[in-house]
Amino acid sequence: HNITQWKFLKKIQNDKKISFFAKNLLKKKIKNNGAEVFAKPARIGLESPPHQDNFYFCLEKGQALTAYIPLNDQSFENGALAVIPGSHKHDLDHRSSDVPGFSSGIDLTEDQKNNIDHYSLKTGDLSIHHCNIVHLAPANNSKIPRLNIAIRLRSLTDTTDVRRLEKYKRFRETSVRIA
Repeated sequence: HNITQWKFLKKIQNDKKISFFAKNLLKKKIKNNGAEVFAKPARIGLESPPHQDNFYFCLEKGQALTAYIPLNDQSFENGALAVIPGSHKHDLDHRSSDVPGFSSGIDLTEDQKNNIDHYSLKTGDLSIHHCNIVHLAPANNSKIPRLNIAIRLRSLTDTTDVRRLEKYKRFRETSVRIA
């Protein structure tokens, strides 16, 4: 990894405007909880299964957001982000995923499958989603990779839910690992 890329990621991760949006959306003081770069290769055909981020975060009140920034234009064809409106109101059961690189997923009802909002995003757009919203990405079967940064922001006052954390630990111990 080159130093310029890491400096760019650090700068984006600590962007004051993104923090301002998160603070106003959550109506709480927030802290940056890290950032990740995702790359969905072209023509590989891997999806990101439907999931809720708080399944991994294990927060008691679910007061967290993900700021999603595409590094290239994204649409259904190259596996852009998609969400299920209203799904943040439900804490759904996750199962082990058979998609390489992804540990869990949610089995959607027919109603949920028919209610998916697929995004089309331009390079540098900002999409912010709640940690309990079910989100996913269709397979990338295009000639264009999907590249993005995900910045995790959470309330300073939300604490780890021990029950959720224990459930997640049990899940990790028993889930199937696909290389």
